[in-house]
Amino acid sequence: MEQIFVTDKRSLNMLILQILKERTDKEHRLRQDDIIRLLEVNYDMKCDRRSVKNNILSLLQFGYQIPLKGGYCLLEREFTNDELKTLIDGVEFLKSISKTQKMRLLEKIIKMGNMYFKPKIKYIAGIEEIKNNDKSKIRETIALIDGAIEQRRQIKFIECQYDSNFTLLPKTDEKTIVNPYQIFAANENYYLVGNIENAESISYFRIDLITDMEVLKSAAKSKMEIKKYRLPKNLAENLSLRLALKDDEETEAKIKIPKSKIEILLDWFGGNLETVEETEENIIVLIKGKEEAIKRFALFYGDSIEILEPQNLREKILASAEKMIKMYGVKCDAKTTS
Repeated sequence: MEQIFVTDKRSLNMLILQILKERTDKEHRLRQDDIIRLLEVNYDMKCDRRSVKNNILSLLQFGYQIPLKGGYCLLEREFTNDELKTLIDGVEFLKSISKTQKMRLLEKIIKMGNMYFKPKIKYIAGIEEIKNNDKSKIRETIALIDGAIEQRRQIKFIECQYDSNFTLLPKTDEKTIVNPYQIFAANENYYLVGNIENAESISYFRIDLITDMEVLKSAAKSKMEIKKYRLPKNLAENLSLRLALKDDEETEAKIKIPKSKIEILLDWFGGNLETVEETEENIIVLIKGKEEAIKRFALFYGDSIEILEPQNLREKILASAEKMIKMYGVKCDAKTTS
């Protein structure tokens, strides 16, 4: 803390209040001698025990809740730690401001807590908006993973996937044991970066598709032991590219998609989905979204999915595909003639 020199003793109650805000809560209290020492060290303000008590009584008259027995502390704050964490979540998920602005806001919010308020956001990279409705459950899972990363312990969980009714079901009854290393927030989802036990490479897991999380007592493998360890610094950026869509007209479209790729529909369009028809291998889904987003989605997964309706969107996709064929065709011809 930067040292400030104050000579006007009329500000003593405000200085004491500042010390209580920064250094106390229900579990951390200060004695009169502690406050006298902090006043002198931080503000070059000398006072006696009687002055401390009188100014504490003055703060009580102003409505501040400070116990008079068992040490002084600020019992009620403008924001509780849980409320500050909620504010931090809100800032993390903002898309309308830059990452630099987000970090400035986060620093200001953290300063509103005391010195013991240390929200665990250091393992989360690539701040984006999360659209999953069950945010409290995701937050609990993230807290468990965050603690495991900090303690360097393994975790165990059930991996899930969506069925044709968009219901979350386990892929298998057996839990996956993972060495966790980092959390990425990207593509409107949280991703765990970790190493599956006995594997030699890194794997990525969508956290909203994780259930029955356990933190194990066994130590996590160091990432230095993984032969094929390479954590891409721009993972969040790469996953977010598909979100860079221009503001376009809303439209409805019918899409035929393999059941094995249902999750990518939810990644792109959230819950704006309705199953129209189902076969053994595919489903036909009615989606609502920005036309440009649907078009890019179709081009991105063009070898797997098909836009059935509307016809004008099919024509736009065909035009884009023909342009791509022409571009790659020219390169291919040039290569052949050379």
